[in-house]
Amino acid sequence: MVKNYSLKWTNKASLRLKDIYNWYLDNYGKKRATKVKKSIITIAEKIIDNPFLYPICDKLELPNELIRNALVHKTYWVVYEIKDNNIFILQILHAAINPDEYLSI
Repeated sequence: MVKNYSLKWTNKASLRLKDIYNWYLDNYGKKRATKVKKSIITIAEKIIDNPFLYPICDKLELPNELIRNALVHKTYWVVYEIKDNNIFILQILHAAINPDEYLSI
């Protein structure tokens, strides 16, 4: 039996996506900003097809098999939680970020 998941973005993740877009817009222009934003959204949408494909987010103080992260072009981690029939995008973090930032998810 295939489970159908719905994708939901937390406010924190939505604001972070907007910040990332604006940073690229200011520093590299609209084309690059749009490309990066689209890459992040594409990965988020792929998660619903097989949410257990991506690794457990082991940077959390107490790792949980239902909180996972998907890497986008070696630059950003899309951190998400599997809950019932929903995939909640919790946060988008830069791959080089201080691991302590994960604790605030």
